[in-house]
Amino acid sequence: MMMLLRVYNLFFKMILVTVLSNIFVVAVNAKEQVNQNHILETAPLIIMEGMTEFGCNPIRNFYENYMVMEPPFAWISYNDFVFVCEIQKKTNHIGYKMVIKTSQKEKYFSTCPNQVEMKGKPGGLTIGNKPILKDDYFSYLDSSPLISAPFGKITIISLSTGDGGFLEFACIKGKWFVHSYS
Repeated sequence: MMMLLRVYNLFFKMILVTVLSNIFVVAVNAKEQVNQNHILETAPLIIMEGMTEFGCNPIRNFYENYMVMEPPFAWISYNDFVFVCEIQKKTNHIGYKMVIKTSQKEKYFSTCPNQVEMKGKPGGLTIGNKPILKDDYFSYLDSSPLISAPFGKITIISLSTGDGGFLEFACIKGKWFVHSYS
């Protein structure tokens, strides 16, 4: 009986080592694949098609920063979404932009431009509803303060900066206003 238990124990250890080594090989191969291309397609097909439509690509090494928790896209509704992507600048530098793709023009962020160029590499995105305080928000393009805030909660896009900070974008009267916090 003792011999049978030793054989069983040895057999179990061999299977465990084989399974773990296979998992390690798959993980190493996946890491090599990402490192070769520097791009990991981290979005559903409809969002990848949106990136192509707007002339941009997935962000290289998007999850490289340990502070990035959310994906580079967020769903507004079934066919409506927002994503961040990488663009090639004329100066051979990499730029970034946030794109809002909605099918229902009367809803969400329809009065604001659907593309916003980013000043640095963005992190993950989330969508939420919250009240807006006028003293917290400034125009994204010209830093002018928000004069009057809408009453009640409005839909905002929250973008992590990848370093512990966040930018909240609110579309108010055809302009993007942003609130920055960490």
